Amino acid sequence: MKSTTFGRRGAVLAVATAAASLAAIAFAAPAQAAALGKLTLTPAHGTITANPMFTTATTSAACPAGYGDNASLRVGRAGGPFVNLRPGSAGSFATAPFSLSPNRSFNTAVGTATGNGTWVVIVQCGGEINGLHPDRFETTISVWGDKWWWRDC
Repeated sequence: MKSTTFGRRGAVLAVATAAASLAAIAFAAPAQAAALGKLTLTPAHGTITANPMFTTATTSAACPAGYGDNASLRVGRAGGPFVNLRPGSAGSFATAPFSLSPNRSFNTAVGTATGNGTWVVIVQCGGEINGLHPDRFETTISVWGDKWWWRDC
């Protein structure tokens, strides 16, 4: 009778590979929106109580076609939730890069949830017919005490 060692090893390898694949699917990180591009913040640092938080957030590109009717400037922890630094602004944001200016401080936007660490500033694009685009413009800031600074500068 011929040895089936190779067959048994192959079966064990197939079972191990299948188990690893299932584990990767079961424990995968939650999906997050991909970036449409970067934001440039001016100035690159400030305080959490300065009103407005910064002067402008400038996108690196226009909103995608069909999603340029509205744009919102928001801040939150990575993965959200995000709160408004400036509520939705109507305009034509699908023709060229653009800038939005906040109308409140970081502290006012996030309330008592202000805390040290990494925060994300985003711009969401939306269309009247298409709704919110699944991707967004984004950049990160660091907060320590009553100060923040732009990490991508």
